[in-house]
Amino acid sequence: MSDNQLSLDGIPDEFMQGQIKVECPYLLQMVYELRITRKLNQHGQIWVKGVLQEEAGKECIHQVGSKAPVVVYGEKDSEKILLFSGVVTDVSISYHDCIYYVEINGLSWSSLLDYEEKSRSFQNKEMSYSALIQQVLTNYQGSAFVNSTASPDQEIGKFILQYRETDWEFCKRLATHFQTQLVADVLGRGPRLWFGLPKNIETIKSAGEVTIQKDATQYQEAVAAGFWVQEEQFVKYHLRSKERFELGNIVEYEGHPMVIEESQTFLIKGALYYTYILGFEASLSIPKKSNAHIQGISLLGKVLETENQRVKLELKIDGGHNMGPACWFPYASQANNLFYCMPEIGSTLSLYFSSSDENSAIAMNAVRKNGGSCAKTSNPRLKYMGIPEGKELKLGATDISFEAHEKLFMKMVAENGVSIRSDKDLNIFTKQKLSLEAKELIKIFAKTGNIVAGAKEESSLYLLGGSDGDTHIKAGNNLIYEGRKKAIFTDRLNEEIAYEEKKFEWGKLLKNVLIGLAVVAVVAVAAAAVVASGGAALAAIGVSASAVGMGAAISGTLAVGVMAVSDIMRGEVSDWQDYALAGAKGAIEGAVSGAILGIKALKGAKLLTKMFVSGGVSFLTDAISQGIDILFKGGTYDSKQGLISFGIGFIMPATSVAIRKTSRKLLEKFGKNMPKWLEKAFCKLGGDPVDLITGNVIYDTIDFELPGPLPLQWRRIWCSASQVAGHLGHGTRYNYEMGLEVLEEELAVIVFLNDGRACVFPDIIIGEEVFSDENKLLLRRKEDHYQLFDPESRYSYLFDPSSNGYLPYKLTKIQNPQGHHIQFFYDHNGYLCQVVDSVGRKLDVITNPEGRITQVALKENCQDSHVLVCYSYNEKQDLEKITDAVGADTCLEYRNHLLVRKIDRNKNSFYWKYDKYEEGARAVGTWGDGDALNLQIDYYDEERYNTVRIQQENRLSEYHYDERMLCTKIIYPDLTETREEYNDKYQLISQTDEEGRFTLYQYNGWSQITAITRADASKVCFSYDETGRLVEVKNPEGGIRQWVYHDDDTLEKTVDEAGMETVYQYNQYKLVEKVIYANHAEVLLEYDSYLNLSKVTLPDGSFSTWEYDQRGNCLTAKNPLGAVETYKYDNLNRMIGVKLADGNEVQLTYDAYDNVLCAKDRKTQVEFTYTILGNIASRRQGNRKIVYEYNKQEELVSITNEKEEVYRFERDVKGNIVKETGYDNLTRTYERDYSGLVTK
Repeated sequence: MSDNQLSLDGIPDEFMQGQIKVECPYLLQMVYELRITRKLNQHGQIWVKGVLQEEAGKECIHQVGSKAPVVVYGEKDSEKILLFSGVVTDVSISYHDCIYYVEINGLSWSSLLDYEEKSRSFQNKEMSYSALIQQVLTNYQGSAFVNSTASPDQEIGKFILQYRETDWEFCKRLATHFQTQLVADVLGRGPRLWFGLPKNIETIKSAGEVTIQKDATQYQEAVAAGFWVQEEQFVKYHLRSKERFELGNIVEYEGHPMVIEESQTFLIKGALYYTYILGFEASLSIPKKSNAHIQGISLLGKVLETENQRVKLELKIDGGHNMGPACWFPYASQANNLFYCMPEIGSTLSLYFSSSDENSAIAMNAVRKNGGSCAKTSNPRLKYMGIPEGKELKLGATDISFEAHEKLFMKMVAENGVSIRSDKDLNIFTKQKLSLEAKELIKIFAKTGNIVAGAKEESSLYLLGGSDGDTHIKAGNNLIYEGRKKAIFTDRLNEEIAYEEKKFEWGKLLKNVLIGLAVVAVVAVAAAAVVASGGAALAAIGVSASAVGMGAAISGTLAVGVMAVSDIMRGEVSDWQDYALAGAKGAIEGAVSGAILGIKALKGAKLLTKMFVSGGVSFLTDAISQGIDILFKGGTYDSKQGLISFGIGFIMPATSVAIRKTSRKLLEKFGKNMPKWLEKAFCKLGGDPVDLITGNVIYDTIDFELPGPLPLQWRRIWCSASQVAGHLGHGTRYNYEMGLEVLEEELAVIVFLNDGRACVFPDIIIGEEVFSDENKLLLRRKEDHYQLFDPESRYSYLFDPSSNGYLPYKLTKIQNPQGHHIQFFYDHNGYLCQVVDSVGRKLDVITNPEGRITQVALKENCQDSHVLVCYSYNEKQDLEKITDAVGADTCLEYRNHLLVRKIDRNKNSFYWKYDKYEEGARAVGTWGDGDALNLQIDYYDEERYNTVRIQQENRLSEYHYDERMLCTKIIYPDLTETREEYNDKYQLISQTDEEGRFTLYQYNGWSQITAITRADASKVCFSYDETGRLVEVKNPEGGIRQWVYHDDDTLEKTVDEAGMETVYQYNQYKLVEKVIYANHAEVLLEYDSYLNLSKVTLPDGSFSTWEYDQRGNCLTAKNPLGAVETYKYDNLNRMIGVKLADGNEVQLTYDAYDNVLCAKDRKTQVEFTYTILGNIASRRQGNRKIVYEYNKQEELVSITNEKEEVYRFERDVKGNIVKETGYDNLTRTYERDYSGLVTK
């Protein structure tokens, strides 16, 4: 609808001046002027000027109180149409020409929300925004609101604090959580508002005096706030109309839906007119606001509950009012690294806000309430640490004491030594040796005179005090003593002296167990006999006597065994009747279960049938058990217990089937240790290389790589946990050997990942997706294929069905959001035959008849090809030799498919030793030639930790782990330790270093880190968009760096902490072709046909150029001054020659890897040697030689210069340098804290 089609001509006036009426404490005779103004996020305003009745002119000014109401309406055909309702804020009365004039200023009732600043907290994260606003408005009579946001029931999901804000300011800030604004109602009789724009649709029929304006400032602010907007969306239309519209509603104008963002009502020439400002909805979005008042404040709160390193608080600002459930806050101990203790319930803490965001809150600094009256705080030289139960630690100037109560304490006093007192037993345990050493005398006294010293129960020494003061020596067997004379006591001495000690009644336990087992045997035989005598009737339904007898025997024996274990644990033996009853109940229940569940007909029954049968059996056996108890002990039948038994029995077959089948598939097809093989990010690797938790050997290396927008990197992975025989032999995979298998019975999908592992996803239907927390990958199912998305790399892996080969779904494409992709093609056998990389290079893959890859070659033109790598295998299909592009071999030796030796291209050998040489083996040792990286592992499975010893240097470390094989604690040789804590989504949530300093991590639904909180309460925050792209990083000082993207994932611009923008523009291949900096300087980039960077033009117009070969090696480089350098490469893409711009030529030779052995130009020659791990061992230039020496862990320990002078390094058990001795014998020492940081 065009403005040319709209006018005010012919449109009747809605109200004339005489029809406007005002209700207020003043008696207005006539309205002279009127103006009503409404804006988003502001209270409605009214200004009215009128003539007072003469008799009321002098007195009415004294009649008006605060918050007096004012109502304006129009009368038409005896109908009153409300125009404004609010409260009076200001009044002025004037007298002129014998007439009293009054001017009234007022605001809408919503202004009552803006009178008083308030402070309170909202900790119930499950509270909806609507409920929160309702709670804010509770104390205002006649209040109401409408939540017109897209998600009116959305939960707040976090802690929200109102601090030194009026309720109106607070609601405005809440609205920014939805990027919207408030609309104050001007028609109600109380505080009423819209939370969000009403956006009711209205039609505009009259318009005049139209003015068009573009708000460039508002556009720049929106862009700076990160909104994806266009400049034309900030065009505003100012127009006049005779029609009345509500603020925030939508009208169509110029063919666009537009929002009324401002309105004004006024009298002109005796008629009521309206002016409006119309704007696009996109221009009205408000960025999320925070409360600047909270930055740096601390609020007091009482501790309600503690858990791990977090607390719940009742904040003092809430005044004891019940604000709903409290939320958790992270807690930082004020004791830092000395004593990290959680506060006591009821103690007072400070809740500190490091920024203006409520999420920065961290509880800290316990506030003492009795500092002035507590005797223990009167002396500042004394330090106490205690708990309400009386346990206390005291640190004095000359003493330390630990006290549990007055008769149980330990004191260490400088003058008197150490005192330990206990009114109960005092036990000292050690896994190895206990040494007691004194310079003069060791005294041991026992009040009864009895002292026992023993190595084992059968080898003990007893010193028994007699009543006459004599001492008797009693030995477990032979007593041997040495002195001037020797004697062997073959018999026990003084056997008449009884050594009485209260013991557990093992004899009674054995007797009762035998009674219970006898009852089990009787019931089992009887039940089997009953079935056997049942004849054809029972046989017809498949009831087996052996199944009945076996069920009775197993169940009854277990019942007796459980009771025995329970008795041992509590230290007292139950009566024989209890054992007999337990055996009978267990045997009868087992017989019934065996009779029913052992029926042959159930073997092929459907799962649902088995579930009902199992539930019925559980219900029946529970009834039998309760019946026996009622018979012998009395009581009544518990029906609830019976129903619970049925429910448990009902779900057990389904659970058992799912777990059993999934586990069997994983164990049988991929290896017993495959479930323990975690992503490298979780592994603790040592040696060459071994996972120090699971004992898996992981040999991961790169055979070749090619550059491109999507680089091709051919990685080869062998793991001792894998039993998969793929295209690179037994247990070896290349990183693109990815695939997928659907297990229909188990309702699961197995995905073979690019690191050789297998990952389990639940099966999904077309159009669904599921995220793996453990692997941080998203699986989507399309109509004809599956897609695996990696949020970190932004790569998508496409799996298409294949009729041949060992993988039902094979990887056919890897692509990024810009459309660059690597494609994989397979032959009719399902074997990989060709790879096309992201710039179109083709790699031919040759396989042998067994499907093993023997060669990968790059096609350089139509006829020639360049061999990148070759593979050969032994007769057991283990990969035994890898030949690189220059013919150097890496040889591998195996024992029963387990890698035991690797001979690298430099002919150095590395070895592995296992606890067994079969499936499920774990490495117990690894080393290299010259004993390099020697490492031994001992496993303590029950205790869930491993010890790792660096053999030659006797460094012993402990690695502790949880049931998921995640490392939770490392104890180092110096007895310091670090800790890591993971949640149930395999997310690292806290790390604690050797000094007790912690680092906390928070994540979003994509397992991406959203916050890192350090021990000093500093915090780094990360924000992502809905697709997982990083859009903002906020540093601890509050500085913000932002990233803005296009829809195709290309980076549009970055904004640094100072607000400086860098803008990026792209070519048709989605590669950066222009960079525009904040100072408007531009850098231009160009690319060749293989998408290599070929030219860079700087802001001053100067440029550099590069040329490449097909493999991406740079052949020539020309700098802005025109100087040209040329380069040569070998078949491993190693630079072997350089011709410099001055004509000098450099020649390079290498060992079998990338280590330069000789660098030579026209003037000089330098030679190098290396250690087994590739560290430089010597450098020779002419007659001058420098030698570098390392320990077995390849840590530098000395440097010898050309004068034979030695510079030495001394290291602690962690490898940190603690002392340097220079060539001049001057020493420098380093003092470090437990974490290795230098302190002095």
